[in-house]
Amino acid sequence: MEFVKELSDWLENVLKQLDPKAKLSLKYPWEALKILDKLTVEKESIQGQIETGVKWDVPFILGKNSVLKAPTVIEGPVIIGENSIIGPFAYLRGPCIIGSDCKIGSAEIKNSIIMDGSHCAHFNYVGDSIVGKRCNLGAGTKLANLRFDGDIIKMGRDKKSTGLRKLGAVLESGSQTGCNSVLNPGTYVAKKGAVLPGSVVSGFVDK
Repeated sequence: MEFVKELSDWLENVLKQLDPKAKLSLKYPWEALKILDKLTVEKESIQGQIETGVKWDVPFILGKNSVLKAPTVIEGPVIIGENSIIGPFAYLRGPCIIGSDCKIGSAEIKNSIIMDGSHCAHFNYVGDSIVGKRCNLGAGTKLANLRFDGDIIKMGRDKKSTGLRKLGAVLESGSQTGCNSVLNPGTYVAKKGAVLPGSVVSGFVDK
């Protein structure tokens, strides 16, 4: 799968900041979240700007020219790339990885990966999800991550069991969602796919 290779290569490159010998070979995209669960940042690296009023509880990484706007809150290990703007009123519940050239506004990001150039700018919830490169979540989009019955979540055209009780959505690169849309647990959005405003979607969303 093209996106799995893209995600694997990108994530491997990010993790080399922590371990130069990092090597990844993912079979399914949700395996990246299992790797994310083990993320630890022992040595803090702040190369961007942090406004007065931002709060964090563990060391994290902030790339060059990135800005944390108050009153953003970071809980748990987080890696943020270069030239990204986080906040105001962002809530990052680590472990999270946010790429370069991203915009995270008044949003809650929990245990998720946001790749380069993606925007979650307006009242979004992103739970246990993977957002590919150059994606845009419309205002109020929610990526839900837990079934009502608490059962294991399945994903993809073939509804493959992920072994996870908490799993939101996977959006391949170039995808977008309209305002006030909801992606139910296990939703997969194909490359350059679109979720219409006000929609509630499940399963596999094609172009």
